[in-house]
Amino acid sequence: MQVQIKQMISTKSLLIGLRIFFGAVFLFSAIMKFTDLNAFAVALGKFKMLNEWQLDFLSYFFPIIEVIVGMLLITNIKTNLASNTALGLLSLFTAVIIAKIFEGEEVSCGCFGSLTNIQL
Repeated sequence: MQVQIKQMISTKSLLIGLRIFFGAVFLFSAIMKFTDLNAFAVALGKFKMLNEWQLDFLSYFFPIIEVIVGMLLITNIKTNLASNTALGLLSLFTAVIIAKIFEGEEVSCGCFGSLTNIQL
């Protein structure tokens, strides 16, 4: 019985730690994008999938969503919604990056704003 309780506590602690870690990653990512929105818009533009008004909109939209997701994860509010949104964002960007790599293009993900200007 005591072993089960200790395992439940350690599993719960691990999940809390992961939730806070990913929340912090999303907040850091948003902050880095907000420090240079133009660099993030340029990174999005290099994917050659969006027109000008979409780039302008999404360069603000994604960091705002990242702040919301990060805060919800850290504060343990609406964690299902936050984790599903995080999964959706990560899946979307991963799929687009993989598609562009298979097309032979070199793109920067822009995940952390101008901090990630490396080409993939």
